[in-house]
Amino acid sequence: MTRAQFWSFLVAVVVVGIVAVLGFGLGFTKADEDEVVAALATKAEATRMAAEFVAVRGEFAAGDATLAARLTGVEGRVSTVESRLTGVEGGLKAATRRLSELPQKADLDALAARLGSAEGTLASAPWSTGLATLAGRVATLETPAPPIVAPVSPTCTGWSLGVRGAPISPVGCYATCVAAKAVAQGGSRFSGSVYGRTSAQWIESSESCPAE
Repeated sequence: MTRAQFWSFLVAVVVVGIVAVLGFGLGFTKADEDEVVAALATKAEATRMAAEFVAVRGEFAAGDATLAARLTGVEGRVSTVESRLTGVEGGLKAATRRLSELPQKADLDALAARLGSAEGTLASAPWSTGLATLAGRVATLETPAPPIVAPVSPTCTGWSLGVRGAPISPVGCYATCVAAKAVAQGGSRFSGSVYGRTSAQWIESSESCPAE
């Protein structure tokens, strides 16, 4: 019981007592007394209801504060979401602008047509035939020469690794030796051996051909 309720109850008791005394002294009837008691009870009920209303109003005020805090938090989150949506919208606008700046299909088709026309013009140019001929000649020059088989006279079989052996024909053997060594040291290759040496051995050899 609150202090206000206590004082209300005390006042009601005092009033009831006074009414009872006056009723007996002044000749109040039982109906009058009941009416006074009912009025006092009604006043006490009204006081209690007023106190309950004050308490409920306080609860509502506290609830309003809590609700206001929650609404403030919700507003903050909504603002954050709005900011993010604004950023996304800006990104979409930038992407749309970049897409609009890209070449369209019609432009690409026109460029392909111009390239095809230029290619046809180059292919039909008068000097294109000359270029093709020159390219063929370059390819021919780049093709490695077939292996050279240096002719060896039967009378030169006595020469082995540059060592003089059986009698030979000086002119034929010397010419063959010079030719083989020149070809080998020029970077070409020949099959077999000349005077017992392969082309690689002739390249590595610093030995001179036999004198005539």
